[in-house]
Amino acid sequence: GAVAVPRRPVYKGPQPKPNRYGLRPGYRWDGIDRGNGFEDRVLETLHSKGRKKEEAYKWSSADM
Repeated sequence: GAVAVPRRPVYKGPQPKPNRYGLRPGYRWDGIDRGNGFEDRVLETLHSKGRKKEEAYKWSSADM
């Protein structure tokens, strides 16, 4: 017959904040962010760079 493959446990708590690598939290994580804010600053910097490029493009092509 078919052999049941054991699956790894999955985190089932509240939705975590996004991170740079898109990693899911471990199943034992208690949902408390103990970081120093570095990840938030990195994501904000990446987001603002994209926004600046988008704004520059819109300004450059506005009068076409």
